[in-house]
Amino acid sequence: MGLGFSIKGKVGGTTDSESILQIIADYTEAESKGIFATFLEIDLEEDTLYLSFHPCEEPVSLFVEDGTLFCSAKTNSVGPGYHAYLIDFFEKAGKDLSIDWVWNETTDDESYGDETGYQEHKDFNDLQECMAEWLQMLSTIFLKDDQKGYLVSLPANTPRVAHKDFFVASSLGFWSRNWFEELQHKDLTELEKYGKQFFIWWDREPDARFLVRTGVALLNADCGWHAPLDDDEIMLYEIIDKCFEEAKKLNPDVIVPEKDWEYIKAYLEGEEDVEIPESPLGFRKNAVTYDIAGEWKITVPGFFYSGLDEETEVFWFGDKTVRNTVYSFDSETTPDEMLASLLSEEDYPSAEKIFFSDEKIKGHGYVYYYMNAEEEAEYWLLQAVKVEEGSFIFTTICFASMDEKDWAIEVWNSITH
Repeated sequence: MGLGFSIKGKVGGTTDSESILQIIADYTEAESKGIFATFLEIDLEEDTLYLSFHPCEEPVSLFVEDGTLFCSAKTNSVGPGYHAYLIDFFEKAGKDLSIDWVWNETTDDESYGDETGYQEHKDFNDLQECMAEWLQMLSTIFLKDDQKGYLVSLPANTPRVAHKDFFVASSLGFWSRNWFEELQHKDLTELEKYGKQFFIWWDREPDARFLVRTGVALLNADCGWHAPLDDDEIMLYEIIDKCFEEAKKLNPDVIVPEKDWEYIKAYLEGEEDVEIPESPLGFRKNAVTYDIAGEWKITVPGFFYSGLDEETEVFWFGDKTVRNTVYSFDSETTPDEMLASLLSEEDYPSAEKIFFSDEKIKGHGYVYYYMNAEEEAEYWLLQAVKVEEGSFIFTTICFASMDEKDWAIEVWNSITH
């Protein structure tokens, strides 16, 4: 559920899809200036071009089918300023590249155009109102029951900050139920202050406030709070640094998160083992909880990486790895029967056995030292299983020292359903 636009068009001069997408990619790179050149990421995958104009929003996607160019963009994660920026960009691209865009067409099967109406009327105040009304609509959905812990305008795989009671989280921080209750009952004339607080880019121009809020959003939702280990992490730190630097150039009096910025600059300057600053920013300064397959959840350190290895969900950092695979079983088998059939003591004769039990879940497992002759490596392993009605999760945690056994057990204990 979001706001954006979806358009199609005919490109003059060529119908070759690969050529069309490459022309647009080259044009986008040439036209992106200043901070937007820093933000820009271009990815041409087979028959689809992905253009990332802002690091806090999904990429714009373009593809060609039967000689027609299709383009779709989501904009509400950043706000009305970003929406207007994209409209301007693709209108100019249409003129410069002879693309005849269809901005307003509805058939029985499909609809093309700008969901906010901005492309047609060019009234930025109306665009801001549209974004604020979308936010107000969310408040109605969120407040209809007693649920909490909603994530808004964040990637689908974003973990939740563990052990924190919150109503809504966005890239700019946490929002209380009272804030949304106030928002729900405001009329259009009163919505501006809520939109200005919630969206990263509320005003028309990419001013200092926009740059600071972009940097803050990246510190919250994307920063891993460790030394950057690859080109993507280095780029993230460089973008955060650039946002605050450019904001100060535009407005020397603008307030930036100095401690967090110093942390970022220290790593970019080659320092090692920089101390994480104490500040309210940075979701991943904390333990975080991931949703994994089969409605299971796990809590791991926020700085851990996450990924999928076929059917196994993996979390890792340094010499620690946590692997989880979820299985289902038929209703004729009880959880106790299933647990009894898994991880027999005979297979772990010298291991330390561990147990877990609560109202819904039972589990057991083993901690032992392992020598991997094939990889010429030695380490400790926790292998364990937890069983719930119709489902079980098999966990393997690898760690280097027995001093980390309690940490491994704590991670396993955190797995819930």
